Amino acid sequence: KALLAIDDSGKAHAIGLLTPQEYQNGNLKPYVCTIDHLEDVTGLDFFVNLDDVTENEVEAKYNLNDWTKTFRQ
Repeated sequence: KALLAIDDSGKAHAIGLLTPQEYQNGNLKPYVCTIDHLEDVTGLDFFVNLDDVTENEVEAKYNLNDWTKTFRQ
């Protein structure tokens, strides 16, 4: 899964989740990855509609602190 959020200041934040097919519930942190890694594994190109500078920035890294409501554990 590829998640993209734009905060109140207009800054984009992205995070990837590479979960096993049988995943049902629990801690997602072990499955967190960059969008670049997710693209390498899947062969898909995410966020193509973002300008190139923003796309390259958000796909290269993630910050779990940007996703505190998503990753509560």
